This record gives sequence, C-alpha cells and structure tokens, in this order.
Amino acid sequence: MELHKLRLDRMLQRWIDQDAAARYISLDWAAKPREMARDRFHPGAQQYRRWAELVSEQIVDLLVKERVFK
Repeated sequence: MELHKLRLDRMLQRWIDQDAAARYISLDWAAKPREMARDRFHPGAQQYRRWAELVSEQIVDLLVKERVFK
C-alpha cells in the first residue's frame, strides 16, 4: 500500500508541475489514524482544519506573487 501511495503522490506532483498556478500539498501530515473520521477513511475535523490552513497559505502566496509581478 505504501508503494502505491508513493507512486500516486509522485504522479500528482508531476502533473501539478505542468501548471505554474497549481500547487502541491502533501498529505503526509494527515496520516494520523486517531484523527480520522469515524468511518476511518475520511479526515477528521482537525485534519480538515490543518488542510485548510495549508491551502490558504498557498493561496496567499499565489496572490502575493501575482501582485508583485504585475
């Protein structure tokens, strides 16, 4: 399973690298079984909160770069 996860992650990174506006956000930080939702498949509330923080950091970074280069 771990090898499959790594392969998919590398494929995602290569795909994202083709678009200058796209950003890769690793999900390695989310591999905490105790923080998963009851179904043990979906992220729990804390994980969604952390994911939102990571995504918002990338959005702010893109907006700042866009403003600087205009």
